[in-house]
Amino acid sequence: MTQKGLKFSNVLMSVLLLIAVILYFGFAFLNSGSTYQKDEFLANSTTEKSSISLDINATNVDINEGVLYFTATPRLSGEFGQSTSNGSFFQLPVVYSFDVFSGETLLNPGAGNLTGGQPLGIRIEGDPNNYPFDQYEGKFFVSTRLDQSNSDVSPLDVNDVSTALAGFSAKVRYLSFNSESPNASEIRDDISQGFALVEWKISRGFSSIFASFLLGGLMLVGAMSSVLLTHAILRRRRPPSLNSLVWLAAFLFALFQVRSQLPGSPPSGVRFDMLIFFPTVLLLTTLILINVNLWINREDWDMENTNYAVAGRTN
Repeated sequence: MTQKGLKFSNVLMSVLLLIAVILYFGFAFLNSGSTYQKDEFLANSTTEKSSISLDINATNVDINEGVLYFTATPRLSGEFGQSTSNGSFFQLPVVYSFDVFSGETLLNPGAGNLTGGQPLGIRIEGDPNNYPFDQYEGKFFVSTRLDQSNSDVSPLDVNDVSTALAGFSAKVRYLSFNSESPNASEIRDDISQGFALVEWKISRGFSSIFASFLLGGLMLVGAMSSVLLTHAILRRRRPPSLNSLVWLAAFLFALFQVRSQLPGSPPSGVRFDMLIFFPTVLLLTTLILINVNLWINREDWDMENTNYAVAGRTN
């Protein structure tokens, strides 16, 4: 390569590197806001002196089981009871009913008892095959009542105290129970009647998507390097060697370790595997077989002859 061409190549690489850095910080800035968003109904707690409330705190998403886990903590005040650090003291027999997949569906400790947060889980629907662009949604219904005769309906206020859901972005909102829409007047009617419907919409966070792109890029760069190496050997620009075989084999086994580091531990067979991981494994296996064949059929197999071993040819 001439000096002019080398200079042009260096400038081009510098420009591409600068563009990559700008794109990264641009995407990072645009996605630097809160990854857990909730509507005004879930963000604002009641100011009533005597109230029945429920704090929900999302803790984990299990994609393999299709479950969103969260903690539901009863909060009482006034005539109903008193909130504590980890739950509430029940002065009246308040009953909570939960529509959940995992955990207790009924919370009825009775008057005069302390109760803490309840670990619950709801089913979420989505397709993990779309990793890392998979999206999920799930709904949680809760109602309250007083376990005594001639009792009036008491409003229920649900507060989402979650701050983040590791590896995911989430949008949480109240929905009307009858129409399953974010109609504000219908939601207020539901609250006044003592029940609530909450919906989660969950997707991968920017950090998870970016990390999966980095690891996928690492696999592709390794595959491209392996192809170029084998191509150079086939064109007799480089001799077949044990070093190249060891390098290819080491990279093949390293691929499985890289795959295991994907954020969120996606199940095997997702589109990421079909488009990147599996083809890279197949390609490397093929290249190893080609290099083994080239190594076996070397005419300069006499390793005691330094010139033959290094040059890869006979005189």
